[in-house]
Amino acid sequence: MGSSLKNYSYNFKNMRKLLLILFLLFFQGSIVDEKNLLVEIQSVTESVTVITSRKVKEKPKEILAEHYINENTIKLMYATIYRVDPKQCWGNPLITADGTHIDTVALNRDSIKFIAISQDMLKSNGGPFRYGDSVFINIPNNPSFTGKYVIHDCMNKRYKRSIDILTGVRKRGNLWKNATITKL
Repeated sequence: MGSSLKNYSYNFKNMRKLLLILFLLFFQGSIVDEKNLLVEIQSVTESVTVITSRKVKEKPKEILAEHYINENTIKLMYATIYRVDPKQCWGNPLITADGTHIDTVALNRDSIKFIAISQDMLKSNGGPFRYGDSVFINIPNNPSFTGKYVIHDCMNKRYKRSIDILTGVRKRGNLWKNATITKL
């Protein structure tokens, strides 16, 4: 009886690995599993797919504490803008990371103020912010973008201490430094 139970748990572990690999094959990406192994799926040709696995070293998270101005304000590395454009978004550009649908008419009238923050500033990654938090963005060299925003999206994981301001088609902007974000 004990050996059949052991075989069942062994088969369950193999099933989890198989489901993980099938998930990765479908999405063509990478994931870190519970044993800290990075599993990557890459299509080489239409019929050949390479699956690699390697041990991932724990990376120390960037300490945001040294970038705090006060208990609620963080100095940003960059502030940029983005639009509802499939080239600038992953998946459906009208749905944010937290599932909020973007009303393009309201966006073009400046009735909604959404931002995306870098993933290192999200509470789930050790940062101070959650989706739905209201924040005040101060951009000294462009006061037209300074104001109150709501966090509804996140940026690619390669960005650190950065924000992306969602804008309509008419608004123009650049890359700004010396911006700050304050939790309200």
